[in-house]
Amino acid sequence: MDWLANAKPEATCLINEHGRHYSYEDVKYLSQAIATLYSEDQVKSRSLILILAENTVESICAYIGFMRLGCAVMLLPGNTSDNQLQDVVTLFEPSLIFSHTEISSISIPLNKIRLTERIANRATYLFKTPWSNLDLHPDLALLLSTSGSTGEPNFVRISYQNLIANTQAICDGLNISDADRAITTLPPSYTYGLSIINTHLYSGASIVLNPHAMMRNDFWKLIRTQRVNNFGGVPFNYEMLKKIKFSSIDVPSLKYITQAGGKLDTNTAQYFAKTCKVKELKFFIMYGQTEATARMSILSANDHENKLKSIGKPINSGSFRIIDEDGHVKAAYEEGELIFQGANVSLGYAKNKNDLMLGDRNQGILKTGDIAYCDNDGYYYIVGRKKRFIKLYGHRVNLEFVEQQLSQSGFDCACAGQDDELIIYVHADVEKHTIFNQTKQLLNINPRCINVIHVNAIPRNAAGKVLYPKLQEFVSA
Repeated sequence: MDWLANAKPEATCLINEHGRHYSYEDVKYLSQAIATLYSEDQVKSRSLILILAENTVESICAYIGFMRLGCAVMLLPGNTSDNQLQDVVTLFEPSLIFSHTEISSISIPLNKIRLTERIANRATYLFKTPWSNLDLHPDLALLLSTSGSTGEPNFVRISYQNLIANTQAICDGLNISDADRAITTLPPSYTYGLSIINTHLYSGASIVLNPHAMMRNDFWKLIRTQRVNNFGGVPFNYEMLKKIKFSSIDVPSLKYITQAGGKLDTNTAQYFAKTCKVKELKFFIMYGQTEATARMSILSANDHENKLKSIGKPINSGSFRIIDEDGHVKAAYEEGELIFQGANVSLGYAKNKNDLMLGDRNQGILKTGDIAYCDNDGYYYIVGRKKRFIKLYGHRVNLEFVEQQLSQSGFDCACAGQDDELIIYVHADVEKHTIFNQTKQLLNINPRCINVIHVNAIPRNAAGKVLYPKLQEFVSA
């Protein structure tokens, strides 16, 4: 798959944090150099390549290069812990690992090659593993973690058709062209962050690779000096932007901003709808899942006044319906599970290398697990989750999984919360910092979203199931 096919060779493709511009021709050369650094008899066209991805020229070129070579690419965050890396590598047996850091603490023999200064501006490595010649399904293009960092080695199998379908639909829905210039705000291993990269590459547009937090002055300086006209973020990003008074930040080049990765609270959504109207910016609210190769619906700026709580309407290549537990379609305003149908629905899941040869298990239909309803105008609204998941900074976390892991460590606790806040209720005899540190290590996620609360007891029914609505009644003074 060639992400560079639609671009003018001389057009700017990537811009690093120091302002160096890389044309599409430069990126083509670098991506080929990285992907073919090992000889053809070592890296087969259908090899599985693991990239510990960061927002750097080298990471993006590795992703492009191995995709163009015909490899299946697995993306993980650059800061993946040694334990997680060991689990994934053992289960999936990739042929190569791309990384910006040394890999020395996993119990697998690796043959290291350091990329030369001609190819990389910073420390960059390829590690050859003992494995090769996996059986991969011919449609398999990409593997992304469903959660980003829940500790579960569960990946979504994404096909070439999935990628093209979703990328085209988002480009059409947002009217992305070669005149656009985005700035990275999310990891490329995260489906929404990668979707922003893919849509801009596909359109022949430019991408500024940003290492700074959105609250830093360096971030806004980079936007101004490189004339960025759009960025995306998850609810946490927008809550932080509200705190630093985005309404008072002057960025003349900005034309539109996008939000996905979880439900934005009403006050924050109203703030940005009003602020963007004053600034003459378009503000798109979007809904998606990794299982749908990123984004499934768009709420346009024109709909803010009457539909601000909605996720909008499905992308032009897909459709929604609401069903009950028996599969019957619900009428307007009746709640049920939200079902999406489209060419961007992934092939299914993979828990180990044996799953990589599987075909299309979903057949274009995704049960989202979200409870929703549709109004008379065809706009959809999320009202809850069928299963106990929350999103922490855009990454889905299974509350049952967290409870089980803490229980295995000897802690009787109950997990609840909402998007961007994981609440762990534990008996008052247990030190909060013990639970806090263990959860932080388990999830490998920003600890600001973890809230440990002492309770006098965990309320349960006769069957021993936790009575989650009653947890607040047992909070200790």
